[in-house]
Order: sequence, then C-alpha cells, then structure tokens
Amino acid sequence: MTLPLELGIDTAAAKQIAPQLAKLKKTSQAMEAHFVKEMLQAMKKAMPDKSSGEGFGKDEYQDMFDEAVSNAMSQKTGLGIAQTVYKSLAPTAFQQERMHVLQQMQAKKSTGIKS
Repeated sequence: MTLPLELGIDTAAAKQIAPQLAKLKKTSQAMEAHFVKEMLQAMKKAMPDKSSGEGFGKDEYQDMFDEAVSNAMSQKTGLGIAQTVYKSLAPTAFQQERMHVLQQMQAKKSTGIKS
C-alpha cells in the first residue's frame, strides 16, 4: 500500500497502518457473510424444502452449507454491504491509526530512540 507523504507519515508508518485496514476489510466481509447466512436461513424457514431429505446431521450440514455460501458471496462481489461498511469506516480507522503512529513517532523522537 502506498500512501502519500503529505499525510505526515513515512513508508514504515504506512506499513503499520495497512494491517489495520486489512483487518477492517476482513471484518466487514464477515459481517456481510453473517447477514447473508441469516437471510438464507430465514428464506429456508419460509419455504420448507423436503428435497434435501431428513435424517441425522441434516441441520448441521445445512448450517455448514449456508455458512460456506455466505462466506463465498461476501468474499466476491456479495451484496455490497461489506464494501459500503468498509468505505464508510476506513477513513476514520485510517485517521485513528495515523494519529497513533504519529504519537509513537513523536515519542521515539523525544526520547531519542531510532527505529
């Protein structure tokens, strides 16, 4: 990830911020996946399907299937929920991390520690 120098941070600081933004993206995708899974399960309750059969482990299998489908959907284009959440939270998360990194840099300069 390249960040412009006018943001007041150097490349090393940008490397510290990038994992937090990646974590935010992953969390946004997980939130969308959970929403899609809940939606799939609600749809199945509204329209019971006997074609998948009855038997031991059916509910567990169906839950794992729904989870796999919802995770796959959120990783690809999905419904756009994850992207919307990420885009709305990323600037705030970036600024918070940037301030944290700048404070760390200031503390190192004031104590004379070199990174």
